[in-house]
Amino acid sequence: MIRCWRRRVTELPAKVADNLSEAGRCGRYFYPYWLLDLEVSVKFPFIAPRRERLLLAVDAVNSGAGFPPPEGVYETEAAAEEVVTPRISKEELDGARISQMIRFGMRKRARAWSDIGYAVSDIGLVYKENLLWRVRFLNGTESGVSLDTLTGEYGIIPIREGIKER
Repeated sequence: MIRCWRRRVTELPAKVADNLSEAGRCGRYFYPYWLLDLEVSVKFPFIAPRRERLLLAVDAVNSGAGFPPPEGVYETEAAAEEVVTPRISKEELDGARISQMIRFGMRKRARAWSDIGYAVSDIGLVYKENLLWRVRFLNGTESGVSLDTLTGEYGIIPIREGIKER
């Protein structure tokens, strides 16, 4: 069992679908993120410190960071070949990147004058599901499409032997 963010998108975008003669789902994969539950303290000159709880998602493969979707997570089953292995352990997470993302969420003037501290109260792996499609375009070419189920972003990928219609 793995923890996964809930799907927001399950179908190919219209601008892709309108250019297809055939499309069929042929698999999925799960991309790992470290989900950090932070207790953040922001101090400004001459103002009492403000404390907040913040969730931050850090890419467990290339260390990019962002804010997780608000829908929450659920547990699902996934085959070992569907799960991308994290390259970054939780011990290797970059503290400077975490502070930078906290500052990113603040207004400009506040960023310049604030002193930010944080403590990690919980950390765990959460996965983003990507759906794989085998498609045939109107011009006759075949390809694969990877669809991000959170953002709806897609990418054209080469068809590999491992991707088969199910």
